[in-house]
Amino acid sequence: MKDQPSRLSPWLHLSLVLFSIGLLVVGAWRAREDGSGTSDFDDFWRTARFDVLAHCTITPGYGVHNYLPFFMILMAPLGLLPVKVAAIVFNTISMAAFAASVGITRSWVGPRAAIAAALLVGAYAADCILLGQTALIVGALLVWTWRLAERRRGVIAGGVLALAASIKLFPIVLVLFFVLKRQFRVILGLVLGLIACNAVLPAIVFGPRESLVLHREFWQRSAQNQSLLALAAADSDKMGFANQSLPVILRRLLLPVGAGRHLDGSGVAVSIADWSDRSGSLAGIRLSAIQWLLIALLCGLSIVTIIVTRHPASRLGVERLRLEYAAFVLLSLLLSPVIWTFYLALCYLPLALLAGIAAVQFAGTHRRVSASSAVLALWALATPLLAWPEARAAGLHYWASVLLLITTLLLACRWNHEPQRNG
Repeated sequence: MKDQPSRLSPWLHLSLVLFSIGLLVVGAWRAREDGSGTSDFDDFWRTARFDVLAHCTITPGYGVHNYLPFFMILMAPLGLLPVKVAAIVFNTISMAAFAASVGITRSWVGPRAAIAAALLVGAYAADCILLGQTALIVGALLVWTWRLAERRRGVIAGGVLALAASIKLFPIVLVLFFVLKRQFRVILGLVLGLIACNAVLPAIVFGPRESLVLHREFWQRSAQNQSLLALAAADSDKMGFANQSLPVILRRLLLPVGAGRHLDGSGVAVSIADWSDRSGSLAGIRLSAIQWLLIALLCGLSIVTIIVTRHPASRLGVERLRLEYAAFVLLSLLLSPVIWTFYLALCYLPLALLAGIAAVQFAGTHRRVSASSAVLALWALATPLLAWPEARAAGLHYWASVLLLITTLLLACRWNHEPQRNG
């Protein structure tokens, strides 16, 4: 599934370097110590500096609501630096993490496919840098997790996955993948890593009692108030078109609600029906029609993914395992109650694998446009539509990710079962 090696043009190298420097400069310029900037990194830095370092606690006053206490401990060293210097350091780490992802997948699919996939998520990666967000770091940790698991370093792989899940919670879904694969050393590493990151370290930094309070507050804010069913049931501050999660998309499509605003101030509305008065009951549980539809769609995606990926790793080849893992990475993202647009940078891994397949098929004796090529083309066409708020409000990029998941699963099914080998 690897295309032929090729060397990148020196001009392309120079362009990438200059573009990266430009992103670092703009990202630093957007960061403000008083929080008046347009960077999410402001909130991370101020919480680390004025809460964690100054008072050994975390308050919601600086805008950090959906992160475990571990993440703010991780950010504490950057709180010692001036905000713009800290932003440059953080974004440089993000860029290095993304480059590492490309480097790892390059050995799997070849340089051209890896670079093509990087370009396909380039807009989301750039948005992540400009906002000072964590998606590129989380994505790199997930790629690294599979590289380690593939090399039989299961406990370390689980520890890396625990680190990713302690930064953003949704990768915890991948525990199901490793259960299906019977890779219990990874699960052991995951459990140990989660205990270290979310029990031991916070208890040392904040004290056991304060750590318990902070985790309880996180659970109430994120796991309860911003759960999938809660966001499907009522309007919230997550209704803006930048949120590509399914419960919010369904509310925007099936209720007469707004979805943020254009730059000129006019409203964005994409409603195609009004299900305001529709509800149903099942087994004594009464929910709105939108909630039931949400459950049906997400359960359908999950069940199909589990059926395809149900075989233990010992029966599968490297190529199929990579595709199945990439599918589970996608599923973990699609199940998240909040998916800001920049988190679509996490689609890099499945896109890289599809690009590798497309490159091999196109280089064959009978050149043809394959399903993987068609999906890559559709993904590329969807990227410019980020500038169209109505397209984002209707969930265009979520549905594109669903298509990517289905295609990845179908391609995985094409590989016959064979014993795993080192890659």
